[in-house]
Amino acid sequence: TTGVLTYRVEVYNMPVGTTAGHIHVGAPGVAGPTVINFTVSTGISNDFAITGTATSAELTLRAAQGIGSWDDFQQALLLGNMYVNVHSTNNPGGEIRGQLVRVP
Repeated sequence: TTGVLTYRVEVYNMPVGTTAGHIHVGAPGVAGPTVINFTVSTGISNDFAITGTATSAELTLRAAQGIGSWDDFQQALLLGNMYVNVHSTNNPGGEIRGQLVRVP
């Protein structure tokens, strides 16, 4: 399946400069690998938004985590098994994490 994800990630009070941002596969409280990379300007702090689109061609498949296709990605997203992680110079492993949840 071909798909497109449009995203807007709003970040507030980022204490230091950004280095990267991604969507990871993982349930709440569980760390997981990256599946979608954001285009993020480095060195941004304070309040900002990361916006863009990602296509199925940009999806990194993670068979061990059940992401073998775009449909699997969409299903995991709808079930709340994806999170956003924004990395910084102070915390290369992730400064801010936010679980993605479906809003009714």
